[in-house]
Amino acid sequence: MLEARKILYNQEDERPIILEDSILKKYAGFYLTKKGTEKEIIFESNKLFYRYKPKFKLELISVSKTKFIMNGFRPEVTYTFLLSDKGEVDGFHVQQIEQGVDIIAKRKK
Repeated sequence: MLEARKILYNQEDERPIILEDSILKKYAGFYLTKKGTEKEIIFESNKLFYRYKPKFKLELISVSKTKFIMNGFRPEVTYTFLLSDKGEVDGFHVQQIEQGVDIIAKRKK
């Protein structure tokens, strides 16, 4: 169904890619939303995860150097990491368009 929607709306078919650990590690850390909610991205076993609850985490699959898709979620959830001009991680943008989710979280310093 999702693949048909991508064809219908002329969207790119995003395939997983493998990124170096050094790239993945720089995305790990704590982030704050505008509402003050803390979000955590974890690097573990050469993969990135979003910590949903203290003992529950969801894998993020890379489809570009900065864009990730949450594994197994429908409708699709995407995380796009936002970089400064110097290549430092400023935050991330999470979207689940069909559900109206559109959140920007800034890197906690």
